[in-house]
Amino acid sequence: LQDAQRALRLIRARESQVSVLGFSAGGHLLGMAACRPTFTSYPPEDALDHQPATADGAALIYPVITLLPPWSHTATHRLLVGPQASEAADRAWSVQTWVTTATPPCFLVQAQDDPISDPHNTLLMADACRQHQVPVQLFRYTRGGHGFGMGRPGTPTTAWPTAYAAWLKALASTMAQKS
Repeated sequence: LQDAQRALRLIRARESQVSVLGFSAGGHLLGMAACRPTFTSYPPEDALDHQPATADGAALIYPVITLLPPWSHTATHRLLVGPQASEAADRAWSVQTWVTTATPPCFLVQAQDDPISDPHNTLLMADACRQHQVPVQLFRYTRGGHGFGMGRPGTPTTAWPTAYAAWLKALASTMAQKS
């Protein structure tokens, strides 16, 4: 999270529009970064670290979103909070618990046959976004498993990059209208 926040601050200092894209545990990382831009994960090293680490959009592909039971069987859970974590720790590191009206628009992708990141993860995130009026697009595919990257040939997951490009274009247009 420290590296993600620092990277967002560095990029934001140079660019007016910043979107993040993360896969699997990287989806968890960038989801946390997008939902908690003012969280202090490290002591400030310079003036840049006093700025929020904001993203204008977050694309989370087959992400680990929640560390709460019954979806707490992932390696992400074991590495972040340990196998015997408290409910408070699980909740603190669950992305959906940090969604607010300030959360950037989200683009979510997952296959329903994902054996690693339970498909409920994207449903939980989409629901949290809707509850806080955060624009969200959710793409769920019947097949594709986990780790399909830009799409696994022979599965419906090959469609998501095109949808993502359209989402980015619409996001950029919305940002330009606000400027």
